Amino acid sequence: MKLYAIIPFVGQEDRFNHRDKVRYKQLCEAVDERHVIWSREYSRISYLKRNDFMVDNCCEVIAYSNGDGSGTLYTIDRATKNNINVLNLYDELAEYFAIDCDVKRFLQEHTRVPDMKYGREGVIFSGNNQPFPVNFEQINTVESKRGRLIFTLKNDTVIGKSLFSEDCWIRSFGGEPLTNSSKWFSALKKLLGRQ
Repeated sequence: MKLYAIIPFVGQEDRFNHRDKVRYKQLCEAVDERHVIWSREYSRISYLKRNDFMVDNCCEVIAYSNGDGSGTLYTIDRATKNNINVLNLYDELAEYFAIDCDVKRFLQEHTRVPDMKYGREGVIFSGNNQPFPVNFEQINTVESKRGRLIFTLKNDTVIGKSLFSEDCWIRSFGGEPLTNSSKWFSALKKLLGRQ
């Protein structure tokens, strides 16, 4: 099986931020072949032509769409009309990604925070070369303030996580903040009762 990159127009990556440009370059280096559909600069039609090309040259479509009007929905509809089997991962993962708490709903706007990920059960902070999970059930509130996400846990512990860097701190009620270090994770384990 070959992996193809179907690029809508010349210079698409020029519109990306630095991080996405690096990822784009890595992906393009990993493919077997690259096809540029539109030789001119950006045009809305270039994306539709790219999507048409993909449908016209496939035997199955794997997509992720919540049904909102988009190029992905257009592609799913076109494939369905052409009797091409469509696997919509949104349908498969809807229960897994269900937004069942306010914290999770809030974090959907913050998917690219360095050294922090979230999933079905909670948030995973990273530091000191180790992950440390905090369950959503332990988080009372989260807010964005001065370039940081501020998590207040149910035991009044506060975790501050930079939106733009790996900086993170933890403070127990009334205490001084600790920065990224082994002390940070030791303190977090102690405050959450995980010796």
